[in-house]
Amino acid sequence: MAGVFLFYIGGESMPKVTVEMDMMTEKFKAKPKAISTHAEALAAELESIDNASTCDECGALVHETTNVYNGDSVVERIMHCQECGNSSVEMETNC
Repeated sequence: MAGVFLFYIGGESMPKVTVEMDMMTEKFKAKPKAISTHAEALAAELESIDNASTCDECGALVHETTNVYNGDSVVERIMHCQECGNSSVEMETNC
């Protein structure tokens, strides 16, 4: 009976009535997919917060970052703070 819910309605003075609802409709199937999609987006955003740099001037999280490449390697990272407008450059060191 996966996806089927049974409800019993009634009491001592009323006859019992059984209502069967099939919950596996197309709309019901779409709901877990929507939850999964939003959970993935939330996980990605939480990871970006964990990995975000902070502004040297105001301490706000910096979400706007531009990587500068030399071939396949990142050689510098330019960060722009949306709170105060400060921009800073981090040079990558290759050992």
